[in-house]
Amino acid sequence: MKQIDERDIMFSRMILRKGSKEYKEYYQKYPERKKIDDYLRSNPEVFSNPKAKKYNKLKSPLINAGFQYLADIKHLAEGECASEKVKTSPKEITEQLKIFSKFLGADLSGIAKLNANHYYSHRGREGNYGEKINNKHKYAIVFLTEMEEKMIDQAPNIEMTMASVKGYVKAGTIGMWLAYYLRNLGYEARNHLDGNYLLVAPLVARDAGLGEIGRNALLLTREFGPRIRIGIVTTNLELIPDKKRDFGFLKLCNACKRCAKKCAAKSISFNNFSEEEKISIDQEKCYEMWAKLGTDCGICIDICPLSHNIPASLLNKLQQGNRKVIKEILKTSPEKNYDMD
Repeated sequence: MKQIDERDIMFSRMILRKGSKEYKEYYQKYPERKKIDDYLRSNPEVFSNPKAKKYNKLKSPLINAGFQYLADIKHLAEGECASEKVKTSPKEITEQLKIFSKFLGADLSGIAKLNANHYYSHRGREGNYGEKINNKHKYAIVFLTEMEEKMIDQAPNIEMTMASVKGYVKAGTIGMWLAYYLRNLGYEARNHLDGNYLLVAPLVARDAGLGEIGRNALLLTREFGPRIRIGIVTTNLELIPDKKRDFGFLKLCNACKRCAKKCAAKSISFNNFSEEEKISIDQEKCYEMWAKLGTDCGICIDICPLSHNIPASLLNKLQQGNRKVIKEILKTSPEKNYDMD
C-alpha cells in the first residue's frame, strides 16, 4: 500500500490560501482539484456558519470550543523524557498500558507494530505543512472511545457532532496522559490527536486487532460499529503487538450497502471491495455536505447495523459469511430516513 500524503485530505486542502507558495505548488500538481477546492473554501467554516441547515446558536459553538481546546494542547504531543529509564518487560508494560488506558476512560485498546505505510508521507496541517514524516516509533498504543448511541441516532443534527467532538477531546486527553506517563518512565512517546496526527489512525487501529475498515472508510468495531473515535500514542518502548483480526465485516459491507444508499452526498461507493483495495469516499462531496449542514453529518455511522447492539451470537457467526446470518443482522437494525432540512 502506498503511503498517504496528509496534504491530500480535505482539511489540509481547505487551509491553503490563494496566492501562497503552498497553494501554487499544490494546484500545479493537482489542477483538477482547484475549482472544487476554491468553491469549498469560499464558504464559511463548517461548524461556524449561522446559515447552515443544522446550525444552532447555543450548541454549535460547543463544537468549535472542543476543537479550539485540542488546537491549544496539540503542541504538548511531544516532550522531553526523564533522564533515567524505568526497567520493565514488554509483557509487563503492555498489560499496564491497556489497564491504564481503560482506567483513563478508553472503551477498547490494543497494540500495533508500525511500518512506514501507517505513517503519512508528509504533513498537511498549519505550522508543519509539507514536512516529510520519518518513520520513528515502532509501536502504537491504540485506544477507542465510544460515541453515545442516542446522540449518533440524531444524525445529521448537531447532537451527532457534539458526540463526535467529545470523542476527539476524550481520546486526545487520554493520549496526552499516557504520553506524559511513558516519558516519565524515560521512553519517547508521542500523542496523536485531532489536528496533529502523523499517521492514519484507522489503519493503525485495524492492525492493532480492534476492527476492520468498512465501506464508509471508517473503522468498524465488533462492540460499537463505527461509533468510535481513535486515540494513538506511539513510542520507542518495546511492546507486544496484538494480531490483526478478521471479523467478517467485509462480507457484511458488501451485502449491506446501507451507508451508500443513505449517504446524502452520494460520496460512498456501491462497488464491492476487498481488504487489499484502498477503501475511500468522495471526500469533496462529503465535505460539501458538511458545509451545507453545519455538522459532520454522521448518517453513515448511524445507519450501519453494527452501530446498534448486534447480538454476540450473530457476530460470532459472521466470519462464515452465511447469508442467513447477514440477513438476521440487517433485520436487527431497520433502515430509516433522515431529516436533511
